[in-house]
Amino acid sequence: MPESPFALPPRTLSDEGSRVRTFPNGLQLKTDLKQDDMGDVWKGSIALARYLEYDVTQSKLKGKTILELGSGVGYLGLTTSLLGAEEAVLSDRAALVPLLRSNIARNADLLGSARVVELDWSHSQLPTDIESTDFDYIVGSDLTYEHHGAQLLVQVLARLCAPPAHSASSSARAGKFYDASLNLSARLASRQA
Repeated sequence: MPESPFALPPRTLSDEGSRVRTFPNGLQLKTDLKQDDMGDVWKGSIALARYLEYDVTQSKLKGKTILELGSGVGYLGLTTSLLGAEEAVLSDRAALVPLLRSNIARNADLLGSARVVELDWSHSQLPTDIESTDFDYIVGSDLTYEHHGAQLLVQVLARLCAPPAHSASSSARAGKFYDASLNLSARLASRQA
């Protein structure tokens, strides 16, 4: 049976004793399962990265500034850098910032410009590094698990998506996030009118 295109590569023990995964696109990412589930690669980021690699022309990312929300170990955001983004900004909570910086350094020879910004969705103000940057695309995968997280995600997207931003969303199931994202889309549309 052929391997799934979304299968995760096995972890291997590096010479420092940390867990490292090597991906087909060349990225080598250290994972840290002590960081709850956030210190690993989730299949949603694999799927979205594959979509970007195979279904989106690289010219759509070339010269663009990308913000990845909830980067975890950085697979999706670093993939946008591999695909020609002018700058990939990876964001997550404080506990994951050192791991993200380590993964950028580990892959520096493959990447364009990539940096890390701490972003706590529960804070009412965006970090200056994010507020002062005009992002062409905001990406993220496997971002929420509980209702509270979905509400925070919608709030941070509302702060990030100022006019003339455009919003599109999809959901495989109805629920609180779907309802909240439709509400956000309506609010953004009314700002642009």
